[in-house]
Amino acid sequence: MSKPHRVVGSLHLPRPFHGLQRRLRHLGVFALGFMCVGLAPEKAKAGTTYRMFCKGRFKFEAAKSHNWIRFSKAPRGSYNGQNLANGQCAWADRALNSAEPAIVNFSHGMGKAVIPAVVECSRESGCVMGFFAEMRGNQLWADIHKPLWLVP
Repeated sequence: MSKPHRVVGSLHLPRPFHGLQRRLRHLGVFALGFMCVGLAPEKAKAGTTYRMFCKGRFKFEAAKSHNWIRFSKAPRGSYNGQNLANGQCAWADRALNSAEPAIVNFSHGMGKAVIPAVVECSRESGCVMGFFAEMRGNQLWADIHKPLWLVP
């Protein structure tokens, strides 16, 4: 006759392992807590690109080496520009924090079509652009190897 089994999640444990159920439950709670802490970074990690959205009427500035935009920080994240007021930017999943600047640099190496699109969006209220950005030191830079897009 087989020994009775006890169900732990989707695991069926034989009777000698019933004490393991409590340990697995505690491990699951610890792992869930650890994952949740890791989901909300306080600052964008250097060398890692994140999706950012900006809504028109931000300030565009140009120099010989690169261009940049100045904006207001949105109070919360904004995927595809939802909940952004004109002149605001945010990460797709969260607001920028106090350690992250309200300026994004755009390299001249981004391509001939990118800078005119940024300039055009800076002048139009309601225009939303999305791009990937990364922290380099204490500055935000748009990633020249990933696309910039306008959200319809």
